[in-house]
Amino acid sequence: MAFVDLLQDGIRRDQTAEERRVNLSTCADFNLNDAFDHFVFRSRTSLDLTDLQKGLEKLGVIRSYSEIEVLVRKWTRGVSSLS
Repeated sequence: MAFVDLLQDGIRRDQTAEERRVNLSTCADFNLNDAFDHFVFRSRTSLDLTDLQKGLEKLGVIRSYSEIEVLVRKWTRGVSSLS
C-alpha cells in the first residue's frame, strides 16, 4: 500500500469514528458513566494503556498495545495516560 493510500485510509477511519461518536452522543440511552465503567480499574481516576486495552477488549474491540499507544498519543499530545 502506498503512503497516500495509508493516509487516505487513516482519514476514512477518523471520519467513521467521528460519525460513530456523533451518533452515540445523540442516543437517548447513552450513559457516559456506564461507558466509563468499562475502563475503570484499580480504583484510580486515570487510565493507563493496559487499562484502555482491557476496557476495549470488554467491548469487543481488540487492538495491540502499540495501536493503543498510538491512539493515546494522538488524543493526549504525547501523554501516556488518560486522566
